[in-house]
Amino acid sequence: MRAVRLWIKKEGRAKYISHLDMNRCFTRAVRRAKLNLWYTEGFNPHPYLCFLTPLSLGQESDGEPLDIRIEDDMTDSEIMKRMNDVLPEGISVVRVHEALSKASEIAYASYILRLEFPSEESAKAFAEQAKSLVDGGELYAEKLGKQGRKKVTKQVSVCEKMHSFSMQCSGETVQMNVVLNAGNDMLNPTLLIDALQKATDTAPFVSIRRTGFFKADKRLREGVNVMENSVGLTIKELNNLISKRSYILFAEEVQDKISYSGFQVIEYLYNHADCRVLQRDVEQLIGCTRATASKLLNRLESRGYLKRTVCELDERQREVSLTPLGEQLYRQSIPAVRHLDDVLVQALSEADCEALQRIAEKIRKVMER
Repeated sequence: MRAVRLWIKKEGRAKYISHLDMNRCFTRAVRRAKLNLWYTEGFNPHPYLCFLTPLSLGQESDGEPLDIRIEDDMTDSEIMKRMNDVLPEGISVVRVHEALSKASEIAYASYILRLEFPSEESAKAFAEQAKSLVDGGELYAEKLGKQGRKKVTKQVSVCEKMHSFSMQCSGETVQMNVVLNAGNDMLNPTLLIDALQKATDTAPFVSIRRTGFFKADKRLREGVNVMENSVGLTIKELNNLISKRSYILFAEEVQDKISYSGFQVIEYLYNHADCRVLQRDVEQLIGCTRATASKLLNRLESRGYLKRTVCELDERQREVSLTPLGEQLYRQSIPAVRHLDDVLVQALSEADCEALQRIAEKIRKVMER
């Protein structure tokens, strides 16, 4: 099982789909896409789907994080393709990667607010008043909250929950780019709009689009984009690209679509033909769960490249060994692997390769602690 994060784009008429209906939509979509999802283990099992930051009705978004858990080693690009083939108009998956950060790490969200006015003069007047209110820090909104079991209206300071504000006026349109609190202390951009409309006595047509998420960072007050500047995410993306290229090379040179992990297992078995290799050794080799290793071995075994037998010393364990066909595949695959290595380093100097190996070894030691 591995945790995967999907970034969902929501625009057009799809912005009128509520959060609960989005949950239902994706519950059906993952079934139609035939993703092997992990199900909860309670009395009423259901597929694990978690929207990290629900989007308000009527708002568009460039990327909403949705976490799922899958039981196999399907590539991120394949997940994105399958989902986009079955999703309705206005909803699409724009990015897929391993879930590397927690929902609690999201501190801020950025938005683009577009306000349409009946005339250019009214737009300019609003822009001047809005800038004055924000610069003065005296902008308050009424927010519905709870006091015990009772629902009460609380007054909140909009400026205290706003970390960035810029505004542009073009003809009859005013565009505001803002970064607001997210998470437990979030500020919905509709509260900012309501406060400005009430203070300026205007009622423009408003469209709201969420453009990104940020997590708190000691160096920058406005934060670091969750989708960028992540070493782990970069490594994961490179791994996906290498896997994709390896499929192509093996198909061209060996006439078999075998994954890089599959070749790694075959090579290990070939070099340890005189040793007892158990399935748990394979799990440690490729650094995956028992279920993922089992499915990889199932595929290789179904193609006749390896066989599994009951261990004589422990009947709970399975010994894994290559078949003659697997040994033949290994020898045929060596040129393809060398070709792949040549492609990987063609843009790197010898010094770059040595530096990359040193960095990779440091990361490996940290991750194995």
